[in-house]
Amino acid sequence: SGVCGSTDLLGENLIESISANLFKNNLNLFNLDLSYSSINSIDAFSFSNLERLNSLSLNYLNLVDLPQNSLRNLKKLNFLYLNNNFIRIIKNYTFR
Repeated sequence: SGVCGSTDLLGENLIESISANLFKNNLNLFNLDLSYSSINSIDAFSFSNLERLNSLSLNYLNLVDLPQNSLRNLKKLNFLYLNNNFIRIIKNYTFR
């Protein structure tokens, strides 16, 4: 990763949570697919430094919510996929 326009397919793995610093060195990610993982929590600001991210796939996870600011600063994000999770409420400022 870290290459301009790169894509990371990290789905179908045993990752259970996304910490705020997990992607700090992957500033040039364009597409990120974490679908079909064991992820059940995402920290605030987890994706905030991925300013070039165009597509984020979080399908078929065990998410029950998206923390405020978890998707902050994703100004180029055009596609967000959250299919088949357990999310009931998306809080204010999640996307700011």
